[in-house]
Amino acid sequence: MFRLVQDMTHLPVDANRVLAVWRSRSDNMVSLPDCRTQPTGAFLCLVNDPRGGLVAVLALHLKDEDRLVFYRHSAPGESPANLLDEGDRFAESMGFQLDDTGFGRLDMAGKTVLWDSLPLLKGLGAVTPVVPSEIETVEIETEQEPEEVEALLEDRKTQLVYKVGRILGSL
Repeated sequence: MFRLVQDMTHLPVDANRVLAVWRSRSDNMVSLPDCRTQPTGAFLCLVNDPRGGLVAVLALHLKDEDRLVFYRHSAPGESPANLLDEGDRFAESMGFQLDDTGFGRLDMAGKTVLWDSLPLLKGLGAVTPVVPSEIETVEIETEQEPEEVEALLEDRKTQLVYKVGRILGSL
């Protein structure tokens, strides 16, 4: 379960501890406790906890107030895919559609460039946008069998069809 972290203003972790970064496709009008309704963007990150395990962090960028609000979820022993799915569902409950930034497919230099360009590391202030040509992708070796990968892709395809259906149903 994601919980609001009141005193958190940024996510001070190195890029080598970040496993995944998803970002909202567009801003949504969101109303949070003690905040007025305003355009808001979202970031979902999966981070290695130095004490062991993984932590999912959903950061909301409140555009009018120009500040970040953080929600955190950790479940010892839970798989990265399950944590990301929970984070995606939590973000969906607020109306966000998240996209994978491809963070996991980047080499370490690319990860550092992308992570440093996001407002999460240092908080809001001087954020420099990433130029896609500066990031190189690398091939990832997988320990999964082709059947497992195909099953995962089929599951993702089903989720995509469901999400597109929800979008079309809201029109």
